[in-house]
Amino acid sequence: MTATASSSTESEGEKDLASDRNQLDRWSAPLSTDLDNPEAVPYFLWDEPMTVRELRRRLSTASVPERTRLLGKILREARDWEVWKFTTPDEVARQWPKLVKHLGRRRSFWEFLLGEWRQQGRLATHVSG
Repeated sequence: MTATASSSTESEGEKDLASDRNQLDRWSAPLSTDLDNPEAVPYFLWDEPMTVRELRRRLSTASVPERTRLLGKILREARDWEVWKFTTPDEVARQWPKLVKHLGRRRSFWEFLLGEWRQQGRLATHVSG
């Protein structure tokens, strides 16, 4: 192997090692309930660790299916009062038909809450989908 080929291989190996370390850091980062700290890893992302900053970025730039999946995960896993740090009741109501399949055991809670808010006039009564 030539010096150039060896150097190139070491470079690739170093990149792989750096990537592995970054992945390990993400998985070993402590989970947090401090959702106001952009560098915190939210407790509800235990199986997909990313910082609050990264979550917000992905919610604003991801494709519609990915955004819907992440929003559904927040609704399913986060405490109900903390959901509003990442979305609004109007957005949840607008996206409801797409979100339903991501809610699991929390679906009935959100159906009840959105229904009550509609009855109270806090949300539009019709949902498009």
